[in-house]
Amino acid sequence: MLWAERLRDEKSVRAIDKINQEIREQHRRAAYLLEATRKSISEMASKNAAKRHAGTNAAKRLAYELFRQYRSEFHSLDALAEAITTKIEAEARRPEIAVCAVASRTIRRWLTEFGRPGYAPDKQ
Repeated sequence: MLWAERLRDEKSVRAIDKINQEIREQHRRAAYLLEATRKSISEMASKNAAKRHAGTNAAKRLAYELFRQYRSEFHSLDALAEAITTKIEAEARRPEIAVCAVASRTIRRWLTEFGRPGYAPDKQ
């Protein structure tokens, strides 16, 4: 009788070990799928944000080019911001160019940023 009980216990232990191993494998697969899903969502969010901000980024690049081109012709950043705002609004009306209109105070803030030492538009 002891031998039969021992054999039954060994089979139970092996079955339990096998079930535990399957559970661990399912946990590993679930963790991998969860991480892959998070990464996919993050990539989609980044792409959508880039699309959303494309017009503003194009306007900022154009403002930087105009700042470099005309900064010596204006005595104040406010006057330069007004001139750049006018030019960007004209560009924004053209359907073939993806530039969005930006407020003068935003341009003025950008001009302050452009004037700081070490500013490079590719870092943005």
